[in-house]
Amino acid sequence: YQSRNIVTVCAAADYLAEHTPLTISRRAFREGLACTAATTGLAGRWQVLSREPYMVCDTGHNTEGIRYVAAQLEALECDKLYCVIGFAKEKALEDIMQLLPRKAHYIFTRASIDRARNIEDITAVAERLGLDYESAPSVTEAVHRAKCLATSADAIFVGGSNFVVAEV
Repeated sequence: YQSRNIVTVCAAADYLAEHTPLTISRRAFREGLACTAATTGLAGRWQVLSREPYMVCDTGHNTEGIRYVAAQLEALECDKLYCVIGFAKEKALEDIMQLLPRKAHYIFTRASIDRARNIEDITAVAERLGLDYESAPSVTEAVHRAKCLATSADAIFVGGSNFVVAEV
């Protein structure tokens, strides 16, 4: 998704250069792109949390976002993929979960907010889809469980909800 975001950024910079007195040097533009996360404080977009095991989180939380995340997860080179996932109540659970990679082991959880989807709702869909899963009552416990299961050759993904990622 970032390649698409960069296209938008480039179009905005071109527009500014053509229609306003503002110009951005090539050097400043490159440095700005290279440091976007650090300078804006934005977190949770394919954010690497550790290297061994490789642990990443992403706030993709709807069908469009999960579609991109799922493609990135499928492309990961790892022995085993563990996914710590929870959702908000109002999300299209069936539609989103159908996009999840089948090769992963899921640890479904619930963020500590009222808007969080019950684990039972999530596991019912996981059962229908034939996913390999377990559950944990909190995000902290789910991440701890994933870290206990994972080796240095494995990968851990945390996501499904902005609230789950925020707790990590």
